[in-house]
Amino acid sequence: GSDDGWSRRVDGERYTGRDFDRMRRQDETDAADRVKAPAAGPLGPRRCKVPGVAVVVAAAVITLAAPLLGGEEPLKVLVIDSERADLPLWLEFSTAFKSAIQTGSERPVGVYFENLDSARFGDSGHLDRVAGWLMEKYRSAPPDVIVTVGPETYRLMTRWPALLAAETSVVGVAVDRTTFSDAGRLPRTTGLIRDFAQAETVQIALELFPKTRHLAIVGGPKDPKSYSRFFYSQIVAEFADELDIIDLSGLSLEEIRARAARLPEDTVLVLTAMAVDGDGRPLTHPEVLKEVAPVANAPIFGSIKTELGYGSVGGRLFDPGMMGHETAKLVARILNGEPAESIEPRLADLSVVAFDWRELERWGIAERRLPKGSVVEFRPPT
Repeated sequence: GSDDGWSRRVDGERYTGRDFDRMRRQDETDAADRVKAPAAGPLGPRRCKVPGVAVVVAAAVITLAAPLLGGEEPLKVLVIDSERADLPLWLEFSTAFKSAIQTGSERPVGVYFENLDSARFGDSGHLDRVAGWLMEKYRSAPPDVIVTVGPETYRLMTRWPALLAAETSVVGVAVDRTTFSDAGRLPRTTGLIRDFAQAETVQIALELFPKTRHLAIVGGPKDPKSYSRFFYSQIVAEFADELDIIDLSGLSLEEIRARAARLPEDTVLVLTAMAVDGDGRPLTHPEVLKEVAPVANAPIFGSIKTELGYGSVGGRLFDPGMMGHETAKLVARILNGEPAESIEPRLADLSVVAFDWRELERWGIAERRLPKGSVVEFRPPT
């Protein structure tokens, strides 16, 4: 670290963390210069006052530069997602994927991410222009594998076959089986099929609140092609015969907040997918929950693990970190030589049953009533 709060004595002189940081950066620069032009520099390396630092840094830089000096060229993986790059679920997925792919691949891997933000910029003409831009961007360095995240991005890929170089494989992840079937399987394609667990979360809510008569569903705009409406349709098909459905989709955040404060008695509320509200305001699920949960007069059940801690009781929650690891394992098999078309797309359970202890207390839910194997987070230390 570079915190001046610690120091160390070397060769009779005292150095702070900041001194060590400064010298390390200088030695990295010197080592990099030696790698670029080992025989041309008229000056020798600056003598570091901390023994051994220059040697270690030089070795690290030479190792990283090996592909540029004739070693193995890194394989390339392009990950395309329809969502924004700043969503908590995306950050957790991408972090897990980058870590796991470097471990699973037998060769170095360069990972590239592209986020379409289609909730705000979803016009088909615009997305087709984006496809053209991506083709141009990666023309000189085509990816070995393209990972599409979610149903929408997989459908778009079937419209953009020109993005695929002759040897590029495709891995579709978090794609529901209907989309995978309807869109068709591209050449050199495999994937992780996900059964979205919204209905299972509602079922858990009904078991915890058996007197429930009303189900309020919060989601984004009522675009039939959106995640939000896809989830809404799933839930309505399963529960409309037994529950009164209160549709809170397509409203502004302020309207949702007001409606959530005066829901009828014996209501549970479920948050499905909401990247923008009815006014077009971009939102994350934690932002929605921070506004709605404190005033809601009904328990809120969620859909994503990253919502826990912001006012969601919980449920069967999609785990983006788990998806990152599972996706990396599948991509590594392809990078290590296994043909994508020989790997049958498989159904993957990418969810965990988890709850927020504080919300259980707020709504009077005893832990013994939770599904077996449930994870309870935010329990106070004993």
